[in-house]
Amino acid sequence: PGSLPQGRNSPQRPAYGLYAEQLSGSPFTAPRGTNERSWLYRIRPSVRHTGRFKAANYPLWKSAPNVGDHELALGQYRWNPVPMPKEPT
Repeated sequence: PGSLPQGRNSPQRPAYGLYAEQLSGSPFTAPRGTNERSWLYRIRPSVRHTGRFKAANYPLWKSAPNVGDHELALGQYRWNPVPMPKEPT
């Protein structure tokens, strides 16, 4: 009780220490009026939900962009930050 905010979607501090996340089900190019969004309140952020994936052995199945015969670990990835220039640009 009291975990969902009243009158607003994303409070600064959700109840019970939950994390507020917004899930979009619309393409980026959709008009603003047709956007479909849902607010989720999670015990931990979705990026922390890792480590439970196992690769399935289906040798004839490939999904883009994984078309080579190399192994990548399943789970979250991130880019390294762009290096800052030493001189003004």
